[in-house]
Amino acid sequence: MKRRGATALEFAILMPVVMVLFCGIFESGWAFYQHDVLVRAVRAGCRAGAIADAADRTLVAEDAVLRSLQDAGFACEGSGCTVDVHTLADTSTTGMGHDAMLACSVRKPVSPLTAAIPGLDGLHIKAATRLRVEWSPR
Repeated sequence: MKRRGATALEFAILMPVVMVLFCGIFESGWAFYQHDVLVRAVRAGCRAGAIADAADRTLVAEDAVLRSLQDAGFACEGSGCTVDVHTLADTSTTGMGHDAMLACSVRKPVSPLTAAIPGLDGLHIKAATRLRVEWSPR
């Protein structure tokens, strides 16, 4: 029985499976990295907004989120990325703003690393956080 070419045939059969497996590993790692960048940007932006003056709190938070994403190499302009920042109502009994919360979230389309895995076009990554607004008497 001749075994000539058997190794090449085995390679030809297994190589596509191995490549899909490796591409899947790389894509999932890339998606986790993108999610981590979003989480860090949302936390930094929400923190910046939580310590800002009440008049421009949401603008400061939104700008800080966008700047953090830009610094990480994920620009939101034209990519379908949405940033939502709003102040949750004060639930304290005193009404002095001690319990006001700032809610920040980012939703961004997944940007695939390779085009080897179909179906990633409609997926989005989302990160959200809430922080208590810093209050200081004036």
